[in-house]
Amino acid sequence: MKRNFIYMLIGSVIIASIVFLLIHTFIDAEQIHDNQQLQPDKHIYSNDANEVSYQATTLVYKHIFDNYNPKLQYELPTINKYGIITAKTVNLRSTPSTTWGVKILHTLSKDEEVIILAENSRWFQVSYNGIKGWILKEYLNTRVELTTKETNGLPIRLLFKDRNTLSISLPSTNHLALHNHKDGKFTISGFPPLSKSSFDVDHRSVPVFSVSDGTIDIYTTGWTHAELRKDAESEYTLYFTPVVLDTFVTQKNNRDIINIVTSGDPAYSFITEDKSVDIAFDETVNNQIPVKHIPKGLYLDSIQISPRLIQIKSHQVTTWKVYPDRNSITIDLSATGIKGKRIVIDPGHGGSEPGTYGRVLGILEKDFNLSVSMRLKQHLEREGAIVHLTRSTDNTLYNGDNYETFLDLMERIHFTNSVDADLFVSVHADNFPADLSLNGTASFYYDEAPHSFQNQKLASLLSAKVAEAIETKWLGNQPQSFVVIRYNRYPSVLMELGFLSNKNDEAKLIDPIYQDKMSQAMTEAIIEYFTTP
Repeated sequence: MKRNFIYMLIGSVIIASIVFLLIHTFIDAEQIHDNQQLQPDKHIYSNDANEVSYQATTLVYKHIFDNYNPKLQYELPTINKYGIITAKTVNLRSTPSTTWGVKILHTLSKDEEVIILAENSRWFQVSYNGIKGWILKEYLNTRVELTTKETNGLPIRLLFKDRNTLSISLPSTNHLALHNHKDGKFTISGFPPLSKSSFDVDHRSVPVFSVSDGTIDIYTTGWTHAELRKDAESEYTLYFTPVVLDTFVTQKNNRDIINIVTSGDPAYSFITEDKSVDIAFDETVNNQIPVKHIPKGLYLDSIQISPRLIQIKSHQVTTWKVYPDRNSITIDLSATGIKGKRIVIDPGHGGSEPGTYGRVLGILEKDFNLSVSMRLKQHLEREGAIVHLTRSTDNTLYNGDNYETFLDLMERIHFTNSVDADLFVSVHADNFPADLSLNGTASFYYDEAPHSFQNQKLASLLSAKVAEAIETKWLGNQPQSFVVIRYNRYPSVLMELGFLSNKNDEAKLIDPIYQDKMSQAMTEAIIEYFTTP
């Protein structure tokens, strides 16, 4: 009996041990499975020191950028801002808008000067010979003049000649010195005593200047290289030098992601072939990438580096996406075809922004845009694409204070960046009340971005296929600088599917059958974009 009890006890222990092991094996398997899902991106090659150091510079002075109020600079008597016209001709407008019907107060010519009175996110309010109006910021070089009693009313002039060069003119023969804090901040000392103030010159990489006594601190978003040169007795030039520093490669979502780490904003262009991409840098860029071996990836075969060119080769036909991303240029390699591609569809307007309207039936453009976009989303998802709509209801995207159309449009850009899109299409309908007979389909692309050739390819495919599908006039694809395509770092197109001012086009645009034909045609165009060189 005692022996049987011992055998039973031993058997129970063995069974319990087996159960314990099975349970923990199961739990461990679950944990391993969960850990696999939560694994960080696989690094093929990474110089973590560079990755952390140079991307962190964009965050060091974030509180300064967040708390900076550009309106205050116009309330300080010691700061005056001027603008120098950079385009051949520029219109001075009655309101900050390019919409049809805005009054043109005057037309200015290149190198003429205006006094800057105020600004919003995209426009300067200026005065020219007593005429007050608005000019787009992109058509002005900004000059700031600082004056105090100590300078006897003579100004210190700061002028951005281009995005990398700041000219400094002094009223006296002071000796200036530059101190680089190596974290995105630069200090220039040696100025005459100056009143405490903050200002900007609307330069996207050097946005905030802080003046205190005889120094000017310059807070940037990631610049690490600058040089101060003395040109004459009281003339200096500050040169910001874009630098290409390193490369690192990761794998994410069945893609190879190559980051070319940069300081500043290097000018570059690129061309793609089936199995390669060549990235060429402007002569102002200092290439410091070390020569090293990088293992092959899912698609990546090799990276070859020379002073002005980086050539990346794949070992199979690849979809290439190249775009600037914080302090780097990112190259995204993925399989050809539409499956798994991230596509953003932007139904234009919405909420308090109705767009145009139908002249006969009164349809609002914002409603038409959303209806077609929803159909397009369904067609693309059936083909395996991952589709995001900038809006799925009748709303604007910007919900902050001081609403501007520009801010709402930029929210669409921010959304597109947040999903790391492979492609962006903004859906619209057109209007031309001056000629109600005008009809047809057109597409617009931005032609001054490094990826302009991809924009143009997408625009050609979209407009041609839609015009054929709904049997309307093809008005072609045209370069334009609409906000949602100009500031978009991904291949992007704005579609005008027809004219609501034309009764025949309007009848087609409101017809569900024709809306489905449009969305199917756009789907076919996007499939062809991702499958053909």
